[in-house]
Amino acid sequence: MRSLFIGLALLALTGPLGATEPLHLDLGNGVRLELTWIPPGEFMMGTDNRDSDEWPRHRVHITPGFWMGRYEVTQAQWQQVTGKNPADFRGPTHPEERVSWEDSHDFLKKLNHLASAQWPAGLQARLPTEAEWDYACRA
Repeated sequence: MRSLFIGLALLALTGPLGATEPLHLDLGNGVRLELTWIPPGEFMMGTDNRDSDEWPRHRVHITPGFWMGRYEVTQAQWQQVTGKNPADFRGPTHPEERVSWEDSHDFLKKLNHLASAQWPAGLQARLPTEAEWDYACRA
């Protein structure tokens, strides 16, 4: 199992919706989720090492930009959304580290329902793609 990061896709092609400031979602009970705008761009992904599963090196274009969780999803955030905390290493500010792919998608479904009244139209939470993750890490 691994920690969960949240990416938000801008599904509507209306622009970054004031992307100079972080986007916050109030999950209730003083628990918030902070998202940062990742602008469109391009980068080189992969390696020239033919023995690697990351071969070949290639240019990736990220369009459109997207919102991404600024930090790992904490146990407090996970518990506020799902009502559960399966973590082994407990602490409200610690990342939620004991979740499966299915658990993550259940969290996202509940998060999208909770957020629908707070987020601008067209935003929906999902896991970032590998390319989006690599690109955001380089920012």
